[in-house]
Amino acid sequence: MAIEDVVLWTAFIGGVLGAISFFWQAYNHYLAREESMSRTLNAKVLRPWSDLTIRQKWEQGRANVIALVIPKEALPSDVVPTAGQEGLEVQELPGLERGVAFLRKRHPTVEERWQKVKELWERYEVLLARRRAAVEPWIRQQMEREFPGLKPARFGWTEKNTYVLDNILAFTESRGWDAAARGEAARPIQVTKSPTQSGDTVYYEVRGDDYGTMIHTYTESIADADAMKKVIVSSLQRPEVREVNKDLVACFAELERAIETFRVSLREVAVAVDVSGG
Repeated sequence: MAIEDVVLWTAFIGGVLGAISFFWQAYNHYLAREESMSRTLNAKVLRPWSDLTIRQKWEQGRANVIALVIPKEALPSDVVPTAGQEGLEVQELPGLERGVAFLRKRHPTVEERWQKVKELWERYEVLLARRRAAVEPWIRQQMEREFPGLKPARFGWTEKNTYVLDNILAFTESRGWDAAARGEAARPIQVTKSPTQSGDTVYYEVRGDDYGTMIHTYTESIADADAMKKVIVSSLQRPEVREVNKDLVACFAELERAIETFRVSLREVAVAVDVSGG
């Protein structure tokens, strides 16, 4: 082989080796960058997300409302200031969509478990709406029948001879849940008597424990706790209402199980990311 050929082959082989070295370094740089991004995602999204829990959520005129929440103590320090005392609702967690995409790409089984959680959560919300559609028209009808001297409050419970529909509905729905979950619906209904601000007369209220005033009147005979119980019990005894409360309790239990399965799986992913980058 001529010297010129040896030089050409040497240059060619050197070029090939140089290219291989360049691409190898670029590949390693890419892997290191991916690993670094995965670890950041792990700290800010995956680990907090793996502490997902169900919390009761207060909403005016509604019962058994829930939220999926990341507890405050599980959140990254830069997110904590934006969270309430109960934590952060999961849909508000910064980077959640990136976390879902990461699971879909690297751990599809875990991502499917998250989708199952979302599916049950959405089903629960649909059942709440179905229950309200079954309860509200009946309550309105029965209030007109049992309390013809009352009208729905428009501006709040201080109106004379009114009933507060939101509070009656929430109280009724809460009792229905108790009956489906524990076989009993023993929540007290009380009548209270209080002086007006001027002190020259008194008013009466029919109240349902934590759900507040249901009836506000200046006429003692209208403040009838037994009639109020009759309205509520008549709603709870309707087959469609019993059925939807039973479905709600069952859906809630299934959601709890799905969340626990997802949490365990996601914690395993978080450990794997810590050890090997994902």
